[in-house]
Amino acid sequence: MPEVATIISNLKSTISSYIDGDISTDEIKNSIEQTYADILNYNVSLGRTSGTNEEDNAHILSCVYQQVVTTTNTLCQMANAAEGNAIAAQKGMIPTDPFVYYNSKYCYAFEDIKQAAKDTTTAIASQQGMIGFNTAQIEKTTYTPDNWDFNTYWSDNVKNNKKICTMLDTSIAPPKDFVMFYSQSTEYADKVFTGGDISKIDDGELTIYSGDKSYSYTIPFDYYSDNVKETFNASDIITENDNGYSDYLKNFWLYRYYLHG
Repeated sequence: MPEVATIISNLKSTISSYIDGDISTDEIKNSIEQTYADILNYNVSLGRTSGTNEEDNAHILSCVYQQVVTTTNTLCQMANAAEGNAIAAQKGMIPTDPFVYYNSKYCYAFEDIKQAAKDTTTAIASQQGMIGFNTAQIEKTTYTPDNWDFNTYWSDNVKNNKKICTMLDTSIAPPKDFVMFYSQSTEYADKVFTGGDISKIDDGELTIYSGDKSYSYTIPFDYYSDNVKETFNASDIITENDNGYSDYLKNFWLYRYYLHG
């Protein structure tokens, strides 16, 4: 009988395999079914439940749904961040520098697994007569919105940590294969704190990836001490609109200046 830590570790491994593109949603569903069965059997083996108690089973199934969705969101965010850090490193930047990275691949991977979790747990509840089992209700009564939505998690993390980008509407679905990298100049803060010449500052960069194409735009450094002038809509400087990318960029408000320190 596997311990709970082993059960959850196996689940995470399966989720990671889907995010990496190695398995299908059918295998995710099988993993969710197995996770529920293993945790139920584990609790039965400890005498915590009979295995036929509807309330206990519904509670365990609810916990499995929460575990799948929140774990998936965390792993998708980590994969997105790792990819962005790798691109930044190629540009001589480190993870704490002022840049943001968004790849819609991870948003869609999250949504795929979340839907699989809904379908699978709802089917189990129906088969076992768990009256009132409802994933929407689970989401309302547990955790915060960050846990249940990829874009909300990403946007809040960027606002709280990077402070150079705002996603205006997290409910808007991105185009498939949409990728954005935005970086401010790292020089201003460096020169302020080291007494350097702040009259000469490198520009920032906005790069959009569209399939096998990429478009890069120079973002002139400006410091106005004015929050309005220091911000711009990402779509304002885009001349191409591959796959509706320019339209989606209207959803990003970017800051051309932020003093880190």
